[in-house]
Amino acid sequence: MDEAFELPLAHAVDPARYRVEQRLWRGQLRSYYALPWGPYYVWGATARMLRALALRLAQ
Repeated sequence: MDEAFELPLAHAVDPARYRVEQRLWRGQLRSYYALPWGPYYVWGATARMLRALALRLAQ
């Protein structure tokens, strides 16, 4: 089941809210950014792009 959710922009542009998670995939440990929001989280490429924006805005 697919689901969409919204999160406040202030949450997404706070670099401190991002964390690095790891998973085993095809025998290799992979690291990726995640942005938790309640029971949901933004992860992977989407989180990486949002984190880049957050870091740019924090300058």
